[in-house]
Amino acid sequence: MRRALAVLPLAVVACATAPRRAADPAARVAAVADAYEAAFLSEQPEQAYLLGVTPPRHDGLSDNSPAWIASWQAREDAWLAALDAIDPAALVASPAWITHGVLREQLAAARQLRVCHPEWWLGVNHMFSWHLALARVAELQPVDTAEHREQALARWRKVPRYVRQEIENLRTGLAHGYSVPRPVAERMLAQIDGLAPAPGAPLRAHPYASPARRATDAGFGEAYLAVLEREVLPALRDFRAFLAGEYLPKARTTLAVTALPDGAACYRALLRANTTLDRPADEVYALGRAAVARYTDEVRAMGKRLLGEDDFAAIIRRVEDAPENHYADPEELLPDSRELVRRAQAAMPRLFVAVPEQPVVVEPIPAYEDGAGASSHYEPPTLDRPGVYRISLLRPGGTSRAEAEITAFHETWPGHHLQIAYAQRLKGLHPVTRLAFNSGYTEGWARYAEELAEEVGLYRSDFPKIARRAWPARGMVVDPGIHAMGWTREQAIAFLVESGKFDERSAPMVVDRIAALPGQLTSYDSGAQEFFALRREAEAALGARFDLRRFDDALLDHGTITLPMLRARMQRWIAEERARGEPR
Repeated sequence: MRRALAVLPLAVVACATAPRRAADPAARVAAVADAYEAAFLSEQPEQAYLLGVTPPRHDGLSDNSPAWIASWQAREDAWLAALDAIDPAALVASPAWITHGVLREQLAAARQLRVCHPEWWLGVNHMFSWHLALARVAELQPVDTAEHREQALARWRKVPRYVRQEIENLRTGLAHGYSVPRPVAERMLAQIDGLAPAPGAPLRAHPYASPARRATDAGFGEAYLAVLEREVLPALRDFRAFLAGEYLPKARTTLAVTALPDGAACYRALLRANTTLDRPADEVYALGRAAVARYTDEVRAMGKRLLGEDDFAAIIRRVEDAPENHYADPEELLPDSRELVRRAQAAMPRLFVAVPEQPVVVEPIPAYEDGAGASSHYEPPTLDRPGVYRISLLRPGGTSRAEAEITAFHETWPGHHLQIAYAQRLKGLHPVTRLAFNSGYTEGWARYAEELAEEVGLYRSDFPKIARRAWPARGMVVDPGIHAMGWTREQAIAFLVESGKFDERSAPMVVDRIAALPGQLTSYDSGAQEFFALRREAEAALGARFDLRRFDDALLDHGTITLPMLRARMQRWIAEERARGEPR
């Protein structure tokens, strides 16, 4: 998912005043939510695009200055204090309970993240940073009216200011001992090289030139390309010169975020921001180890039954080396992924009562991004655009058929696309809930969706059934392994290769992803463990009355909520289902 931006400078927003206290608890929650939403859409409109939300105007770009950040933090504290003064027990089973819970966690986690000083270093990031976000913004920038075209020019003229301030923020970080690992900076440099061609190069194919390509007004197209050529690209070249000449020589040689000042507290804050669970690193690590052991036993049992082999490493080799598990021609990957998505969509009525109609398309990752280590991912839909599953066509070592199937179902149906499209059509929720995000719920759902895909027979062979059990929970081990347990780069690579999901060529990309996004890889199975636990509890409590379609709908019908909120919601649902099935 392309949404770690909440911890990056690009996501800093502000509000002029804190909401006034209202008498009714739900009204007080709504007042805070109204203020937050207004601030977000006014001060960070381009960020809304990345969440599938259409802002009221299209000419804004974030101010990433220290004064802006300080202003935001003051407003953040006021909003949080206002929510803390409201008893959530008075809101249970109402939309206000959802609004209160998700917004309060968003604000509390963000305040805890201040110890990290993300504005000083996380902007150097090849996975989720401003240079990649701008390409998505360019695709979604409306140019259908004269006013929208004027707004487009106004927004893109602000990019140089943002880039100059980003350089100053990173310089401040270096002065205080904050930087990213050198391999992360090198990967971002490769992406910037792809975005900053030499002066005089043709521009209409540039990733930022989408507004000019789409507009029917030739004069606007020329004006937009002029802004791109004379203002935006020179700023990118300045950033490239800074990154190569000033930043890279000072980038840290260590991987762990704990190498930074207050690094241990920062890592715990990042774990919470990604999962909504306030767990220490050693607990995450232990839970991951236990889950990996369980999955390893499942793989061995399947290998013995299906392949006559019970050694984990030998089973993984058999799966990876099988000719029928590989594409004869790498160009088959894209059309085959599209076919997988079509098959999955057709099966969704077997898993859900209410299936969203919002379409999803499968497209390749742009070459400038793909070649520098980006991975396949999902981009949410807007009201007038489908969701997009971006697939990597340049992964070292290629993509196996098993991996292509697992990833397609994880990213589209019944994974990210279904969950986000379902949330977007929910009625009665405060709009601010669409601006709150946490990986624990979204990635946990997508991992749970991999299991659902198997339950309805979407996997075409036993290979993906084995492969999808070989990798889960390893993120809960290798992420804290690197950031809190002293793992070396070589140790992390060996652990990743052992799973069979990665080889010696692709595993270093994952290590650099973990270095760039501390804590994020723990979110998949931190969330999935909760989804599976709730499923087991519901099945045990309801017995023959358990209805999978109703259960799956209930998991989704509150939108993207925190994992503790999900548990509370599903426990209420189990009680309601019991009461519904009891004789009157």
